[in-house]
Amino acid sequence: MCISGILYGGTPITKSFLLGKFEPKNDTNFTEIESKYTDKESVYIQKEVYNAYKKMYKEAEKCGIKLTIISCTRNFNSQKNIWERKWKNTQGNDSVKVKKIMEYSSMPGTSRHHWGTDLDFISVENQYWDTESGQKAYKWLKENAPKYGFNQPYTDDTYRTGYKSEPWHWSYTTLSIRYLRSFNCLISTEDINGFSGCNYVKPFNIIDTHVFGVDKTCK
Repeated sequence: MCISGILYGGTPITKSFLLGKFEPKNDTNFTEIESKYTDKESVYIQKEVYNAYKKMYKEAEKCGIKLTIISCTRNFNSQKNIWERKWKNTQGNDSVKVKKIMEYSSMPGTSRHHWGTDLDFISVENQYWDTESGQKAYKWLKENAPKYGFNQPYTDDTYRTGYKSEPWHWSYTTLSIRYLRSFNCLISTEDINGFSGCNYVKPFNIIDTHVFGVDKTCK
């Protein structure tokens, strides 16, 4: 479905917003996350998402689960820093590098973390989610997160394309579904540029395979 011009917080959705080319701390729809909820400093999230998250955090805490936010909003420049660091440290030709990095990391301009709707909880290491505490947290999230508006974009369902499963990554779909549909209307492969390997966006069909390669609950 193609929907453009949808409002978020009374503000029209723009290319700049969808591509992460803005500063969250200067956007009135965003707020800084309190230190009790995150291990990072000066990180921001959309206010609506934050309110829903705090309710979920409180309920999870009753079950002995602490849903610490280890990553949230990342604008284009933040994502580019991550991408370029991995590019420098990944072996192989450019094609191999793109495929390897995109097992878990998004190209700048394509990350759901640009929107202030997606959160990474507790750990981004698969080993943690194989532990008893990790399995307990994941089970709780699968059973309860949708009650608060959160769903897992990158599941292990075989019908999905793109990134590998990320049990730590959850999206506030009340908003993110609107943004994904707007992305379909407003963003083309030519809009995704300005970083190493960006010439592979079109030949690798990154928008279809990765941006839209999410669980059906997130579309």
